[in-house]
Amino acid sequence: MRPPAKKPYHHGDLRRALVDAALTLVSQGGLAPLTLRQVARAALVSPAAPYAHFADKSALLAAVAEEGFHALARSMRASAARHRRPRARLEAMGVAYVRFAVAHPAHFQVMFSSTLADRWREPPLNQVSLSTFELLVEAVRAVLTEAGHTRADPFEAALLGWSTVHGLSSLWLEGPIQRVSKTKHSIEHLATVLAKKSADAILTSAAPRTRDGRDKS
Repeated sequence: MRPPAKKPYHHGDLRRALVDAALTLVSQGGLAPLTLRQVARAALVSPAAPYAHFADKSALLAAVAEEGFHALARSMRASAARHRRPRARLEAMGVAYVRFAVAHPAHFQVMFSSTLADRWREPPLNQVSLSTFELLVEAVRAVLTEAGHTRADPFEAALLGWSTVHGLSSLWLEGPIQRVSKTKHSIEHLATVLAKKSADAILTSAAPRTRDGRDKS
């Protein structure tokens, strides 16, 4: 019996095949050793084939990151849509962020890699990354408005929330949490707890204070 023949990519699917191959290679060995030649080999195409869609490795990784931000934004919107109150929506978005990172670690690694430093100002990656962050800013703005903190800066508060869920995601994926934790909490539990604490911190930091530093509210 003959071994099954390798399937060639269908015309029009090359870009998808290359992105998928890049994600597989990143998940196996990280970003540093990745080359277009390796990606072509993994996608079962000639070494020259990737250049039909991507000028270089950076362009391919930008496409991977762009796809990741679109998926992350969809996940955050879908999670928020299940709730009516602003705070519940914000917390749901935080949990969704962590879920995405854990479910798509290769995307997550590429999305926030310094390898793309020369690509951040270029559309469409710039547009989708900023619009994804703006989802968080608007969710924070709604929480602050509901609490009466209309003078608070939603951008700074959103940075606080983002730092919390991004830090948790990175520490989980890279292993330190598992090494230092003596509990068996799941990432879902940790994400839920930290999303709530982050919302608490956002409101506390936004509350007006007296001269001696006490919370007026």
